[in-house]
Amino acid sequence: QVRVYHADRLGSVRWVTDGSGNLVASYVYEGFGKIVGQGGSEVVPYRFCGLWGYRNDGDAGLLHVGARYYEVETGRWVQKEPNGWQGYLYCHNDPINKFDFNGLDPRQVERKEIPIIDKVVSIEIPVVVPPSPPPPIPTPRPPRPIIIPLPPTEREPWIGIIRPVPGTKISLPFPDPKGPSDWGFEADIRIPIGDGNVRIGIEKPPGRTDWKFKIGIGVQF
Repeated sequence: QVRVYHADRLGSVRWVTDGSGNLVASYVYEGFGKIVGQGGSEVVPYRFCGLWGYRNDGDAGLLHVGARYYEVETGRWVQKEPNGWQGYLYCHNDPINKFDFNGLDPRQVERKEIPIIDKVVSIEIPVVVPPSPPPPIPTPRPPRPIIIPLPPTEREPWIGIIRPVPGTKISLPFPDPKGPSDWGFEADIRIPIGDGNVRIGIEKPPGRTDWKFKIGIGVQF
């Protein structure tokens, strides 16, 4: 991808377009470089005096300018000038007409260096687009537990169920325990009578010889 930086007479980037001429970013600055208006879908590191190498490193509003850092909120250098009398003063307090490309040497803007605003200067800077991250590796599903039934014993036999007709159930254990009363039987019989019914329940639990009988009468009003 290509990004074209359009700057004003001071070298501050005012507009950024892509290779097809579409506007992707725009900036409006006050005197000392604070952004007071911004548009577009992209954020670029070169803004105020960007064509002179002022770069926003994302350090809380600081611009990296050669040997020092510049703070646009206060209009001052963060570090004191090492070899001069200006201290923290930025460009002799004349940011509209001066720039400092290395953080140590303020210079007057000359017409021959950067064209005026009606002759917008632009530079093309290739933009490296990082490759898309690989798709996330799906988390493997845990294997389904394998349920192994316990082998049948006379103490804990398997129970086979037979339902010959609705409402009846015959249970047969395996292996067949000793004794004649190993099987079980359940039946639920309903006999309609008029507007009601008679319900007869018969049950013989496995391992027992006694039978249970239940009779109920239901009437519909």
